[in-house]
Amino acid sequence: MAMDTPTIPEVLPKFSDVMPMGYAHSKLVTEYICHAATAKADIAARVLRIGQIVGDTHFGMWNAIEAIPLTIQSATTIGALPVISNGDKEVSWLLVDTTADTVVDLSLLDKRLNGYMPPHGAVFHVCHPRALRWNRDVLTALKHAGLEFEAVDQREWVKRLEALEQDGEKNPPIKLLDLFRRKYSRGETTTEPYFETKENCKFSPSLRDAKDVDAELIGQFLRYWREKCW
Repeated sequence: MAMDTPTIPEVLPKFSDVMPMGYAHSKLVTEYICHAATAKADIAARVLRIGQIVGDTHFGMWNAIEAIPLTIQSATTIGALPVISNGDKEVSWLLVDTTADTVVDLSLLDKRLNGYMPPHGAVFHVCHPRALRWNRDVLTALKHAGLEFEAVDQREWVKRLEALEQDGEKNPPIKLLDLFRRKYSRGETTTEPYFETKENCKFSPSLRDAKDVDAELIGQFLRYWREKCW
């Protein structure tokens, strides 16, 4: 994690801290409902905030119509992938089977642990404790796995998407063009916060010992997309 990366602790935030949109507010309302239920009814409830889930350990199956796979697919349609300007971008990717194991660990704490227990209404971030970097790690791994592409500035990448035929069947990444414009067109990439996982790692051995998403796994994702989706 970079020194200047903002961090988010595993606690209930204030409404002023979340994004100003109904989707984010509705999720926070749910968290507060769970917290109130544990306080008033003395029931065991925990808030699990799940981050970016990626493919599985064994087969590399990752939904090809999500934003990251579509970004990578642009290597086959415009022959290029975006390089993040002004440094690099940290990404936290958690394998789907590790995600499931972590949810089970946290859901069954009352039956598995003796001694110290998290408080009712505890908040846990189900995210990988160790981040990747897009330019340094992901693009390098894709090259190593045999994906041919030109690494271009993020703004140039958006321009090339815009210039290609606007047909979602022939050029699937175009379906998320508005999202890519918001993320990359300005030439500045906002640093995403790091979601702390200290509390989660205390109670979930699955997250504590989570496998890193390394070059081998990224190559496995790529093989799955090529064989089954593209």
